[in-house]
Amino acid sequence: MTIALGFPYSDGIMVCSDSQMTYPTGAKYTDHKIFAGEIEEFPCIFAFADQSGLANEIKTKIFKKLARLCQESGQSLSIEDACGVVESIMNEQGRLYVDLPLEFFLAAYPQNEEPAIIHFDGKSVNVKTNDIVTLGCGNEPLRNLCTGQQPA
Repeated sequence: MTIALGFPYSDGIMVCSDSQMTYPTGAKYTDHKIFAGEIEEFPCIFAFADQSGLANEIKTKIFKKLARLCQESGQSLSIEDACGVVESIMNEQGRLYVDLPLEFFLAAYPQNEEPAIIHFDGKSVNVKTNDIVTLGCGNEPLRNLCTGQQPA
């Protein structure tokens, strides 16, 4: 079970995760689940849970499209622009990968806006500015602990 968190604090967004991955056979290995976007005009970090191959494919598409849009505009993108990029890529992918579980977020630090987390929960894309975002915390008590929520 992946545990990845993104949470806002006074100077930005903290991103952390575990590093344990699981093959479909159940065998475990260690790998990265957090990746920095090398986009000078739009600093961002991608983190994911589940489906590492699909996550890496989507991460690459998101980073390439963000970089291209920054280059074309000659300036930093807004959170709204980045959210549009994520939505368009996930709409394209949705037709191909209907039954594959995947969660990810893009923690973004635009030049003239507050940092935000663009979260894909497996079904939709949402922007979070003051919320803790958890990925892969399927265990309800663990998710409550990570987000500070009280059990129902």
